[in-house]
Amino acid sequence: MSYPYGTIYGLVCPVSKKVIYIGQTFSPLAKRLKEHTILKSGKSKYEKWMNAQIHAGRRKKINIVTIRANVYANDINDIEMYYIQYFSKSRELINTVNAGQLLPYKQRWCDMAGDSLGIESKLRIYRTK
Repeated sequence: MSYPYGTIYGLVCPVSKKVIYIGQTFSPLAKRLKEHTILKSGKSKYEKWMNAQIHAGRRKKINIVTIRANVYANDINDIEMYYIQYFSKSRELINTVNAGQLLPYKQRWCDMAGDSLGIESKLRIYRTK
């Protein structure tokens, strides 16, 4: 039996040039970025931030980066939560989900943690058109 694979990604703030949002998708990153960069209702921290970027003319400057590719569908939620927690240690994210505490067995997904600090400068960036 084969499992669909997804991607854990980050949205990069056009001002700070740092990952500010962690998400997951089974779609191509360019498509997911376009879905993100539309006006929102403005209720959550994420929606307020996105609307502010759009109104400031920075829609096309928002970038998306791969944090971890080829993630099994049945693991993707746990792995996304790991990266939300990991990035939350060094910056404030605009995710609406609270990362909470990781269970010790989930530490197996920490293999990329050493590389994550420089992820903004190392990974392929997709831009809206």
